[in-house]
Amino acid sequence: MNHSEDPADTERIGHEIAEAVRRNGLQVTWDGSVKTRIHVPLTWQRRWTAPAP
Repeated sequence: MNHSEDPADTERIGHEIAEAVRRNGLQVTWDGSVKTRIHVPLTWQRRWTAPAP
């Protein structure tokens, strides 16, 4: 696999990922910088397969 070190390529990929996440109904917090992480706030809820104790 060929990994690009070009910040413009990395930024473009970040925008593609953020947009794909948004299209699937999730909120994205990201300033578009290659120096920051893409944040997707989630509230994890565990489904019980048996009655809760």
